Order: sequence, then structure tokens, then C-alpha cells
Amino acid sequence: MDACNVTDKKIQNRILAKNICILLMLILIFAGFLKCMDFSNQLEVYYYGNNSSSYQGEMAQTFWDTGSGYSEEKSSFYSVFKRLAVFPYKNEGQGLQSVRVDFSASDEEIGIARIQVRSGMFATYTISGADLARSALWQNCSLQVEDDHVWITPTSGDPYLVLDQNNAPDFMARLQSDRWCKIGLLALFIVSLFLLAGLEIWLKPEKSDRVYKLFSWLSIAIVIAVFVMSLFSITYGHPDEDETRGSIDYYLTHWGLPDFDDISLQNAYSNYGTIRLAERSFYYILAGKFGWIGKNIFHISAYYRMFNVLLLVLLVAWILIKGRKDKWMFAFLFATPQLWYLFSYATSDAWDIFIGFFVVTEAIREDGLIAGVWKEGFSWRQFGGMFLYAFLCAQTLMGKKNYLIILLFAFVVLLFKLWDAENKKQLFLKYMMILGMVFGFYAIRAGIDLWRYPEGKGYLYRAEHLKHQSQEIVEMQSLKQQGYTYLQTLTAIDDGLFPTMFNSFVGRYGWMSLYSANIYVYIMLVLYIVNIVSTWRACKERKHIVAIVVTISFLCVGTVYQMWTQDYQAQGRYMLPCILGEVYILSDSHVWSKKTYLVSQTLIVGAGMLSFVLWGIIPLCLELVH
Repeated sequence: MDACNVTDKKIQNRILAKNICILLMLILIFAGFLKCMDFSNQLEVYYYGNNSSSYQGEMAQTFWDTGSGYSEEKSSFYSVFKRLAVFPYKNEGQGLQSVRVDFSASDEEIGIARIQVRSGMFATYTISGADLARSALWQNCSLQVEDDHVWITPTSGDPYLVLDQNNAPDFMARLQSDRWCKIGLLALFIVSLFLLAGLEIWLKPEKSDRVYKLFSWLSIAIVIAVFVMSLFSITYGHPDEDETRGSIDYYLTHWGLPDFDDISLQNAYSNYGTIRLAERSFYYILAGKFGWIGKNIFHISAYYRMFNVLLLVLLVAWILIKGRKDKWMFAFLFATPQLWYLFSYATSDAWDIFIGFFVVTEAIREDGLIAGVWKEGFSWRQFGGMFLYAFLCAQTLMGKKNYLIILLFAFVVLLFKLWDAENKKQLFLKYMMILGMVFGFYAIRAGIDLWRYPEGKGYLYRAEHLKHQSQEIVEMQSLKQQGYTYLQTLTAIDDGLFPTMFNSFVGRYGWMSLYSANIYVYIMLVLYIVNIVSTWRACKERKHIVAIVVTISFLCVGTVYQMWTQDYQAQGRYMLPCILGEVYILSDSHVWSKKTYLVSQTLIVGAGMLSFVLWGIIPLCLELVH
């Protein structure tokens, strides 16, 4: 009896120690955010120039007048794409009368895209370069307005501009208001409370479906956040959306395959001369027709994003239906806010990863689309499942090249199924039938192109490609053409290829990279390591881990090669298919009984939601009111 009491006491002490460690970890995370985030107001000057290093080392100063003349504040040059000068403003209770921004005298023109006010983590007011030219007081320079930016040519001494209560009253009011700083702190506090509530669930005694219930609510929260982002965020806050939107707009009024020289496609071409309609994917016609419903029936201004939101709703609904039994499916949705970001704006990447999810998971699930294939004999029901599965694989084959690796993940899953099967010969023949149907679907789609473009689709597209390609793009060279070796590609640009891609992968991407804190990336890195180690330790078959790691290595090698020989774009979405590999390992493990994994997974979702809402939704949506 005494021995039992001693054992119970030891267990209670261990639980208490674990709870204290988790609480301390949360306190450290919260303190780290407070330490690394800047909750003061700032004035940001965005330079304009095609060369990202044009203004590297440029000097700029700011002076504040609170009624007793200008006094110099500490000035700094903060590098974001080498084109941003940031000046902190400390409100000490005195009314700000005017702001003066001085630029260094230069033999070359200085381009100004805009000046922006930031309150803590949020951009609260913006004046474009063109508006600055009209409203600000300028000295020692001449001005030339082009589109929404202004070029400054110094004439004598250092050129400068003045913004005051008369010419920019709204700007001055926002610069002195710390309302959004306080909102940022409040939001951070609320998110931390949610994280604590989630952890409290894990620390209580286990109950049936507790994991499923929590993950279901988190999934619904993700859908809501994506819907808000898609409805209210600005267009130019999402890379490449203009090009995709032009292709979606084409199918608002068309049904068939396009003529590449159609006048209605002029806005669908990018500066690279590319057009999304050259892809064989069904995405654009589906997005266009669903967008027509959103635009003409529901009068949604962001109609071109609604199909992607629909894809996320369908994805989450499917996970909620099947996730009670196969909880590993939630891991795909929870992996990174970069995935949610894809569904919040117009991009065919959302379609490719949506299809890829079903290609891999339907091969894994015991009651999946092709589950009947592993049974003896053959039936029409088996054929129907094989037919639909082949159609999904064909869609991946018609999508963007960086998602072709998904087919390799599916191949690994099916290969192990074949390895463990007793009726290997019969199963192999069924696999060959699926493969034949995949190429059959692809051949039909290619045949339609051949019928539609008897002169040759490539020839017609190439002619328009050259017509719309800007001279600057024509003159661009790949890293290989510039003399870099394959290995030098890893470190040639900025902080290196994979560190940059990891930043992007965890949601520090595009416009959101301007708002997030560095500590967020390190926190996500630690959580991922804990998550992966927990998963791999619980995996029943080590050979599955080896196969997935080898497949991911192929993806990494291919990605680096593309960066080396073509366009260098270190974007984390190129690595999103890796999530499906991790999902396969999860499906073969008993990690869901491990609290270490569950806590790390919950924290990943919490930190991801923090970044998506505070550094994504709020800054991009606030831009609309300017």
C-alpha cells in the first residue's frame, strides 16, 4: 500500500514538473515576442527602384518639430529588400507639428514609392509617392511623377520634404496615435490565453475524442481566418495575383480554350511574358465560373479568390468527416500558415496542393478511394475508384512542375502497399491499369490542345510570350549564366537559399515578411524539430522514413537546380509537398497518444495563427482604409 502511494506521488510530481516546464516555456515565448517586437510608432520610407541594391547604404535622416523647432531623432536605415528606411517616433505627450525627411545629395535620381506610418505591428497609414509630390513641401530638388511613385533629382544641397498639420493632417494624426500598438498587445495576450487553454486540455486526464474536438475547432478557425483574408486584403499584397486574376477574369465570359492574342487577355500577361492559361489545369475555368457567381450574384469584390476559399472549405469538411478515425489528416492542415495563405488569394497552387492531398491520402487510408484494389478479384466498384484516382493523378500531372513530386510520394505509398501484399501479381496489374488511365486522361487533354491549336500551341504562345516580355526580363540572367556553380546557389543570394525558403515556409512570406518578428521563425523551427522527432520515434516502419527522406531530397535537389538554371525565387511553397510525406509517416505511427507531439502541434497552430492574423490579415486589410 505504501509502495503504491509512493508511486502515485512520483507520478504526480512528474506531471507537476512537466506542467511547470510547459508554463515556463510559454512565458519565455511570450516574453520573447514582447522583447523582439517593436510596439512603438514608426515612419517608414519605401524607396523605388528595380535594382534591389540601388539604395543600399543610402543615408536618410528625420527631424521632428513639436513646437520648438526641429530636433534630430536617432536615424537608422533598416534593410528590407535594401529599400526601406525606418525612423522611430516617440510620443512624449507633446503635439507633433511637422516632420522633415532629409535625403543624401546624389548624382542619381532617388525614387520614392511611398511613406508609411506603422503603429507597433500594424501599418496604419500610407501616402504614395505621387500623393507626396502633390501634398508635401519639397526643397532642393525637382520632381517627376511616374504612376504612383515620384523621382527626386537633387538641385543643391540635401533634398528634403516636409509633412505638417496643414498639408497632411491625417498622416500626422496617425503618427501620434498608439491605438494599434495597444491592440497588438491585447491580441497577443488573447492568443497566449488560447494557447494556455489548449495546453490545459492536454494536461487534464484523457477523455474520448478530446483531440478530435480541439482539432476540429482549430480547423474551423483557420477557415474563418482565410475567408477574412480573402475578402478584405489588398490585391498587391499577394505575389503574382494580378497575373492569375487576369486568367480567371477571362473565364468570367468565356468557356473554351483561349486565343493567346485575344485582346481580352492583355492584362493576363506578366512582365515575364507568361500567362497562366498556358497551363493544362482545369483550375482557371473552375475559378472563373465560380468567380462569376461571386461577382454577379453575391457582388463580392474579391470574387477571383472565392474558388480557393471553396477548395479550403471542401478540404476541411473532408478532414472533419474522416479525421475522427484518421487524425493524421489534420497534420496536413496544421503544418504551416503558408498553406492557409495559398487558399486566401488567387493562385493555382491551391488547386495543385488540394488535388495532391487527395492523391496521397486516398492511397494511404484503409477505406480510401482505391482501398478495394488490395482485395482479391476485380469489380466495377474497384474500377470506379481506380478511374477517379487516376483522374486526380492526371490533374497533378497537368499542374505546376513543382507539385509533380506529389506523384512520387503517392508512388512510395503504393510501392509499400505492393511490398506487403500477398497477391502481388494481381495488384501490380491493377497498378498498371491506373497508370494507363492517368496517361490516358493526360493524352485526351493534350489532344484537345492539338485540336484547338493546329498550328501548335507552343508556337502561338511563344509569339505572344516574346511580345509581352519586358526588356528588363529579357536581359535577366540565371545564376548559372552569371557564373555561379550549383552549390554556390545555396549561398549566392541574401541569407542563403534554404534559410530564406524556411522563412517563407513558416508564413514569413511576401508582404508579411515586413511585419513579423525574427523570433517567430526560431520558435517555429524548435517546434518543428520536436514535432518531427516525436513522429519519427513513434513510426512503426523505419523504411517508410528512409523512403520519404529520400523523396524529399529529390525535391530539394530539383528545387535548387531550378533556382540555378532558371529564375531564383526562394519561396517556401515549393517545399509544401513535403508535408504530404510527413503525413504518410504520421499515418504509420501511434504518435497521437504522445502528449509531446500533441502539445507541439497545438503550439504550431497557435503560432501560425498569430502570424497569419497579426502579420497577415490585419496589415493587409488595414491598407484598404487608406
